[in-house]
Amino acid sequence: MKTYKGLMEIPAMRFDAAGWTKDYFDKMINGLIGHLDALFYPFDTGCWKNKSFQDGGLEGWWPYEQNAYWTDGLLKAARYSGHTETFNKMKAYVDNALSVTDSDGFVGAVDLKKKNEGNQWVHAVFFRAVLFLYQTTGDDKYLQAVIGHYTSGTCDYDTLREAVNIENMAVAYLLSGDTRMKDLALSCYQAYCANPINEETRPVDLLKDTPIDLHGVTYNELAKLPALIYALTGDPDDLRAAVSGYERIHNHHELVTGMHSCCENFKGTGGLDSLETCDISDTTWSLGYLGKVTGDTAYFDRIERIVYNVAPSVSDEDFRGIQYFSSCNQVISTSYSNHSGSFTQTPRMAYQPDHYPECCTGNVSRAVANFVHRSVMAAGDTLSFVFYLPGKLALELNGQSLAFEIITDYPYDDRIQIVYRGPATTQAIALRFRIPGWCQAPELKFNGKDLTVEKGWAATAVALKQKDTFTLRFPSEMEQLRCDEGFYIQKQPLVYTLAIDYHKEADPWEKRQTADYPAWNVLPASPWQIALDAAFIRNAVYHPAKSCGSLLATEDTPVIEGKGWLMEGVDLRRIDAADLPISDYDRTELVKLQAMGQDVYQGEMALTPAISTLDPTDFSPVDIRLVPYSTAMLRWTVFPDKTAFKKNDGQPRPKPGCRPGS
Repeated sequence: MKTYKGLMEIPAMRFDAAGWTKDYFDKMINGLIGHLDALFYPFDTGCWKNKSFQDGGLEGWWPYEQNAYWTDGLLKAARYSGHTETFNKMKAYVDNALSVTDSDGFVGAVDLKKKNEGNQWVHAVFFRAVLFLYQTTGDDKYLQAVIGHYTSGTCDYDTLREAVNIENMAVAYLLSGDTRMKDLALSCYQAYCANPINEETRPVDLLKDTPIDLHGVTYNELAKLPALIYALTGDPDDLRAAVSGYERIHNHHELVTGMHSCCENFKGTGGLDSLETCDISDTTWSLGYLGKVTGDTAYFDRIERIVYNVAPSVSDEDFRGIQYFSSCNQVISTSYSNHSGSFTQTPRMAYQPDHYPECCTGNVSRAVANFVHRSVMAAGDTLSFVFYLPGKLALELNGQSLAFEIITDYPYDDRIQIVYRGPATTQAIALRFRIPGWCQAPELKFNGKDLTVEKGWAATAVALKQKDTFTLRFPSEMEQLRCDEGFYIQKQPLVYTLAIDYHKEADPWEKRQTADYPAWNVLPASPWQIALDAAFIRNAVYHPAKSCGSLLATEDTPVIEGKGWLMEGVDLRRIDAADLPISDYDRTELVKLQAMGQDVYQGEMALTPAISTLDPTDFSPVDIRLVPYSTAMLRWTVFPDKTAFKKNDGQPRPKPGCRPGS
């Protein structure tokens, strides 16, 4: 552990969330995520406590993955938001799971021991929760359970996602100093790199500068591994491969929100290119490792942009329904509006409490929870403030008890105050504060005096006393930026989108819902067909939040008001499901889903249109109101450039149609 120079999470760190963080976690835990085990399969099976698949009525490894996602996210969210009862429930869930341990140390159902079937990928997810409990409670049984499992010799970890377990081997070594974990991680990774089936995620593949042709979750989980190997070896070639692997995402698949496209596999960069909810959690978790081993604040900037904009955008305002797929331009969200091109006749773009498969339903809990988990980390003897979240922080560093209060409405306000609330320290404490790379004129002070700035961090070393205050300010300007299809608007770190009014209807055909947790069809109730010209930002007006903002839909958020252009003659795209262009693969998968009871929609579909297909008959000036991306269930984020359309030819166009069923 002494050889590792990067950032590490702080054992037993206490964070009592306030402001938007507390609001978000309260809605999540009081809503869908805190009650999944009483609502839907497979969360109601308690599968990790079962000794066999048959005991739990489970068909394979995937329910273990889905439950593990949920456990990891909910444990952290409950810990950091004061939901003690929920934390204890999930801790008991993990304890029960660890009781199902074979004599050789293997954790979990006997069926998971089967090799070459993907079964042991699930431990890579579940042991994140186990290692978190070790860090939180200090109870060595959690760390030893992980070490005992990996030394049981039941898997080679050299194939596809089973290799993600190398992550936990590396972390277990860094936490314990047990060289068996280091040696196993290195030998497994060497075997992984030599296995040709792992194409696209070996170092030789990560060094390419080409679009990625792979499942998004698989790529995110595996592309970070050489960064962890670098943490063990210090070999710059390993780090170079990881950095290059994430530059491939940035160069070929990144959307204007900072998140990459992916509906199962990676897609393009347009307003209609969809993303998968699982990838939000997996991308931010993986980027965190690159930030941890390099100290490069650019990775934390990318995480911040994704979390503040995209992570909350896939849930409804009460956190009772989520989306499986979503997109920057999304003006209708129903069981018949999946425009992604993947599983198109399924309700993956609808806000509903459960989706098939259930991975996104479990994984949606992790992104913000991990954001908080890594908001403050230690690099050797230095305490680093990485993300700025309202709340109270308590921790131990170098044998000293420290306590801080973070007072801020960031990202809805650019000011951050960090007040020391602990006992006076007997020696100087080294502190660093991340400076977002987009901020051109940061203001950074300690008790009114300027802080030193170096490589994206403001730093000082000082003996702390009660009420010592760090004052940070990260001002930003409204920006109108060009992209391939037109314009988008931001005021860093927030992306802004057109506020589309909507009305909701519970879908009468959806099986996965209850009276308290409906499956919503969300339909537009105000114009969304807006283009901009280059003058928009010069005349726009910014209105700050009236009070502390919220990541979920609320009236108390900052808004941008200005002049746009209503595109006359533009409406939703309508097509009969029978006429959809669909790949042979998807066609086969839809047949499988139908056999499993998944609804495969038949009839007219109403889809958000691609900008490239728009053909307005005329333009009318209109006042528009933009809101933070995360607060909009329906949104129009990438705006076509009014001047890019050809002059109208004078021919009559069809009248805008009505919503399906009217």
